[in-house]
Amino acid sequence: MKSNLSYETVKINKIIFNRNLEQTVDFEYQLPDYYTGIFKVLKFNLEPHINSCKVANKQLIIEGNSAVKILYIDEENGDIKSIHQNIPFSKTVNLEEDTNDAIVFYNAKTGYKNCKILSSKKIEIKATLNIYVKIQAQKEENILKNSNNNSVQLKNSIARITSNQIWTNQQFNINEQVEFDAIAKEILDVRINIEDDECKIITNKIISKSIAHIEILYCSEAKNSLIIQKTSIPINNIIDMPNINENYIYTINYDIISTNFEILQEGKFLNVEANVVINSYGNLYDEVEIVTDAFSTKYELQPITKEFAHHMTISNIDKEIMLKETIDNVNIYKLFDVTANITDLTYSQNDKNIEFKAKLNFNALGLSKEDTLETYSKLIPIEFKVSDKNIKPNLTNVNISSITLINSSSNLKDDNTLDVKLNFKIKGFISINETLNAVTDLNLDENKLKEKTKSALTLFYPKPGDEVWSIAKHFCTSPKAIMDANGLEEEIIREEVMLIIPIM
Repeated sequence: MKSNLSYETVKINKIIFNRNLEQTVDFEYQLPDYYTGIFKVLKFNLEPHINSCKVANKQLIIEGNSAVKILYIDEENGDIKSIHQNIPFSKTVNLEEDTNDAIVFYNAKTGYKNCKILSSKKIEIKATLNIYVKIQAQKEENILKNSNNNSVQLKNSIARITSNQIWTNQQFNINEQVEFDAIAKEILDVRINIEDDECKIITNKIISKSIAHIEILYCSEAKNSLIIQKTSIPINNIIDMPNINENYIYTINYDIISTNFEILQEGKFLNVEANVVINSYGNLYDEVEIVTDAFSTKYELQPITKEFAHHMTISNIDKEIMLKETIDNVNIYKLFDVTANITDLTYSQNDKNIEFKAKLNFNALGLSKEDTLETYSKLIPIEFKVSDKNIKPNLTNVNISSITLINSSSNLKDDNTLDVKLNFKIKGFISINETLNAVTDLNLDENKLKEKTKSALTLFYPKPGDEVWSIAKHFCTSPKAIMDANGLEEEIIREEVMLIIPIM
């Protein structure tokens, strides 16, 4: 029987690791001797960045750093100062499978964080990082394709599978010199956000054009005078993606893993350097015909089936959301800086929509009515949604790879209210988990004939919704013979009819 069968190889996309990992940060920082002591911490932020996340020898190896930024009032002159520190971390996780060709998706965010003053020259930093990692790999499986035995009937079905996937990352540097609007005495913060402008696929490559938005918060020579200066620079990258073409679903994410800066020419210029990682993922899916059931009209036959858990990316999330908020009772009469980020993101499905709920973590820095530097913080609930026609109830997964604040504007009013407009870019992808049941082989015993009816004519009254395949299998005849004999155009019975069952 084997000589009468043909097989094909298909790629099954399998998730082999899908977990949230926890990484603790416990660090004491001693200020250099030439620093003045800390009187009061105004603002503390800790952002995790993944430098590399790879699989080797059945191990997941993560290398990263936590970028710490602290704004404080010094105890000597009451000036505002800053601390910028990178705290490296690494994590290794043992895997159950060897996955040399695996594709790794990851993102990291801060959970708990705390900054405690131990002395005027020493601070303690504690934090918990949440690192989400999903590893998927393509496994080749052999399934039945066809049979040359005329008695064998095969039930075919169309299935969507991932025929190819590509993942790559590469690094580049941003090096920009910015001229200050005023003489800079102290650099408090340098923030860089990268916004996609245009992507184009050519053979084996993605041409990416983007914009790096740079925001510099600095102190001028005047007492308690803070200035925000913004500039934008174009960035062009050529990303090598072997075999990629316009049929692929793809996404590109930027992660700034380190930022360095230096004041030049006595406070007239700032040199900014940043190391950026581009993570690129491409997914191509295809429709294939698989055999889901089989029987013989003459002999005893047992199909051998296998269940495959299949994971497939169906579309990307690339959405801009504009948030407008009015914040009451802000105890600041002069505003210097506004920052915001989205936290506690959750989602739920509703028909063809994915509905997100999150919190907007809002922070403002300015002068209070008592003429002291103060920060104002507030968590604001927000909601938004993403629509996609391919969403399947209870099967859809959402991976958010980045949430980037593209631009912001604010207006402080006399009545202590603050109007804020924020533009975020949310990137990620939507995937589905499906179970494919395919026939991989047949056991046919040509020494065992099936018992058949001896009637010259068989009539059958099916119920609406019955399948021709099931009827043919019951009477040991072919589905095509039933459809031809009764002039049927569909394989599902839609109404009450009488069928003539041809005997083979």
